[in-house]
Amino acid sequence: MKGQLRTLWLALLAGIFIAGCGSGGGGSTEPVKVNKTVTGIASKGPINFGKVTVYAVNENGTIGDSLGEALTTAEGTYSVGIGTYTGNVLVDVTGGTYIDEADPTGLPQPNPGLRAALANVSQSVSVAVTPLTEIAVKYAGAQQLTKTNIEDANSLVSAIVGIDIIKTMPANVISEAAATATEDEKTYGLMLASISQMVEDDNNLANISEGIDAIKNDLSDDNMLNSTGNDLLTALSTFCDPANGNNKTGVTALTDTPLDKTISDFIDKPVILPSQLSDLNKAKALVTDLRNTALSIYNYAGVGTPGIVETPFKNLAQELETVIAPELTATVDRLVWVIESAGFVEPGMTETFQHPDYGLLTLEISLSADSRTGSFTVYDEDGISDSGTLTLDNPDRPTAGEFVATMKTESGKELKVVLDYSATTDNNGMYTGMTLTGSMTAPGLSLDFSQSGRKISVTFADNPDSDYLDDIYPTSIIFSGRITTWTAQMDGELDIPSILWASRANGYTDWQYTSNGWKQVEVCEGEFRPQKATFKGSFSELQNGAPTGVKFSGTITGKLNNAFTYDGCDMEDATNFLKWDASFDGSIEAPSRPTVTAFLKVAQSEYRKLALDVSYSRTNTDGSKVFLSGNGALEEKTETVQRCEYWGCYMDEDDYTVLQANLKNQDGMNVAIFQDGSKSKDKKFNGSITTSGGAEMADLYTINGVPTVKYIDYSIESIF
Repeated sequence: MKGQLRTLWLALLAGIFIAGCGSGGGGSTEPVKVNKTVTGIASKGPINFGKVTVYAVNENGTIGDSLGEALTTAEGTYSVGIGTYTGNVLVDVTGGTYIDEADPTGLPQPNPGLRAALANVSQSVSVAVTPLTEIAVKYAGAQQLTKTNIEDANSLVSAIVGIDIIKTMPANVISEAAATATEDEKTYGLMLASISQMVEDDNNLANISEGIDAIKNDLSDDNMLNSTGNDLLTALSTFCDPANGNNKTGVTALTDTPLDKTISDFIDKPVILPSQLSDLNKAKALVTDLRNTALSIYNYAGVGTPGIVETPFKNLAQELETVIAPELTATVDRLVWVIESAGFVEPGMTETFQHPDYGLLTLEISLSADSRTGSFTVYDEDGISDSGTLTLDNPDRPTAGEFVATMKTESGKELKVVLDYSATTDNNGMYTGMTLTGSMTAPGLSLDFSQSGRKISVTFADNPDSDYLDDIYPTSIIFSGRITTWTAQMDGELDIPSILWASRANGYTDWQYTSNGWKQVEVCEGEFRPQKATFKGSFSELQNGAPTGVKFSGTITGKLNNAFTYDGCDMEDATNFLKWDASFDGSIEAPSRPTVTAFLKVAQSEYRKLALDVSYSRTNTDGSKVFLSGNGALEEKTETVQRCEYWGCYMDEDDYTVLQANLKNQDGMNVAIFQDGSKSKDKKFNGSITTSGGAEMADLYTINGVPTVKYIDYSIESIF
């Protein structure tokens, strides 16, 4: 151990000493700058005695100062020193002559002027300067030679040839030496010869410069050779024909060169540029994020894995409609009947009552001598339905008490009810508020507000449209506690702070036939409407009473913005409709899926049109953050259609919806979605994915009803 410590100290001291010496005047830490050269071949065949100038290219893509000059040899080779320069360069070759591969005269031709650009030069490099590199420079833009544009352009032209147009030196295909050139060198030379042959064969092209421009313009449209590709293949076939004595490569058939496939491939599909490839990968990542988020939030028409929102809420809604509501409605109705009937029982007596609506129900209720306690039994056609006890502080108008009972639900389940209540009244003895604590429990259903702080609290006011003294309506409701069913468990507080009474504004009467003949009856009556409701807490999915791991936590808020002015008695139209908004702000959890933080808002401020705002985010296991946010609109529309039956045709109306939405993610990728319910199955849905600059990365559409994405590299996958 001592030896190790001594070694460590010596190493530390040596490091300090060396650092101290280095900071003095004894030496420099500056890197040694090495002079660099740019060498290569300038060819359309080889350019003889051409002037080569290498320019610096500024970061903004403009041409800078000259770095050096040289002349080409008879073989087109050159070498230019550029000193210690580091950065983007442009190699410009002017003047000189060449022998054209397709010119039957074989006479020297003037150099049309060729350039090549290369990004990030940090050492000596070899650069071919040819019509292909000139096409790339023109594609990038002579004064827009940024790093990205240079790399995209060189990659594009290299792709259609199948070689690196900068690093590969082209063979002089009319020289005997071409037979011993490498495959890539032959391919490069044959492509240059094909351009010459295309110009020779096309009366619309006057010279090589026009041929270069034709190919560049073709590529600039859509990164495809859909206009010039077939002409190049024909020219290549002509040049490779054994009858052509100029071709010295040994390639005698179109299929003997890779150019046959590379040119053919890009006649009907675009080249993917490096910058696009990066964006394409981002687009594919976006679809994955969209799919994972969507499947965590909602299930599209049964395709794919069920969503964690649709399944629990759908199950709960079905349970509320078919089980819970019927069960509790009938049970609570009997509960109220029991308490109300207690007020008609003499102290110390037992009375029997028949239910006013269900004659088969009989209530037997007994009160103590002081009318403070009692017991009851409810009989139905099968025997005892309900039984229990109750306490009343005032039989006529109880303000506090307890109700404990075992009651039979509509389906025959046993419901345990334990309720404590307290009430407030005004000077006239009218109820102004009531608070309940306790629980109601049955198999598959539990309302628990028995623990400290949990309650149901309601305030009341007189119904302004009623002449009856006891006709009241709730002005606020607070529920705090837990509701558990077979499919869900909710914990939290539901607060409805403001409920107002909306009187009839345009109520009207109509004639209806009754047992007493035709008479006028009221068609519409007033109603109470909550102005705002807020739920704070959590909602968890259950299966057979056990948690599945799906959970929502946060705040759900709803507001009715014209609760008082909306006339529910009149027809809905553009001037009379409910204006509201609702939102969820919180987190969504699911097994084997990352927790999603979500903000969802839906608002209706226009007739039959919903405005949508969404935001989803999550943190991956590697710490990176992913988000999707955007907005849209869902509009209900109606179209008139003709329907024909066996007896004739008639005009009818069909309702449908139109959805428009735009989403953006953390990479700046944009998703535009459009769905028109009036269209046929595979035309309902379409859209696109684009970069922040507007470049399209994918199309969205449907195949056999399944939302699908087709990327610019022609790969296809379903969205969900």
